[in-house]
Amino acid sequence: HFSTCLDVWIVNGIRYSIAALIWLPVVAVLLRRDSRLQSVWRAAIVPSIVNFCGQVGWGITPYFSDASVVAFGIESTFLFTVAFGLTLLPQERRLGRLPLFWVGAITCVAGIVAMYGASLRQGGRTSWIGISVIVATSLFWGLYPVVIRRFMKGYPARLSFGVISSYTALGLVVLMDIRGDFGPLFALSPGNWLLLVLSAIIGIAVSHVLLYRALAGLGALVTSGAGLVQPFLTWLGAALLLGEQISSLQFAGGLIIVAGAFLLILAESRVSGE
Repeated sequence: HFSTCLDVWIVNGIRYSIAALIWLPVVAVLLRRDSRLQSVWRAAIVPSIVNFCGQVGWGITPYFSDASVVAFGIESTFLFTVAFGLTLLPQERRLGRLPLFWVGAITCVAGIVAMYGASLRQGGRTSWIGISVIVATSLFWGLYPVVIRRFMKGYPARLSFGVISSYTALGLVVLMDIRGDFGPLFALSPGNWLLLVLSAIIGIAVSHVLLYRALAGLGALVTSGAGLVQPFLTWLGAALLLGEQISSLQFAGGLIIVAGAFLLILAESRVSGE
């Protein structure tokens, strides 16, 4: 919706700044209660850089691809998470010995090729630029949980995201100041301002912390499995609210991506259960 009236730099900068401001008082209270947590500012640097790169890509995707294509394509994030886990986390390397892992990885890649190939042939909004941005975003967000696990262990979820969102918002505001067109923002209707604020609260401030809590309470496997529902909800919402339609071939490719992600989750569960 916002891609029709605001540029990506304005949308990213405003939304993430609102989310960061919501959690900044929480960060201040938690740090005042326990001064030993001050090290979180240093620990959060690498995750914040990765999150910043992923958020820039995520903000750009709607400008070059349909929402449903983005939602299904971003499921390849789990493939990159597993790949980075194999590389950076020694305890994850047993996964590479499972045939199920390679079946899931190949299935995921096949789904990506099928969906993006169908999207390009259809001649819709999705372009080579859009595909490249989705893949790059998936790569950074695949790395994100790995660096969170490596650098933010021992810090409360609210504190971790509060600090990471502050760093990320700072970078996005700099980009907004350099590249953003503020004219349409000042001309935005009250209804669109309300949507902008609500999207920041629901889509960033609340959902990210809930994700952190889910990862801590349910584990990565259950959380990732539940997340496979997301592209179908986006597909439904895009059809009802934006009038977007995807072809049967695009939908089939998306299903293959989701199936591949499910196989990767299943392989991860077998390693975790050993």
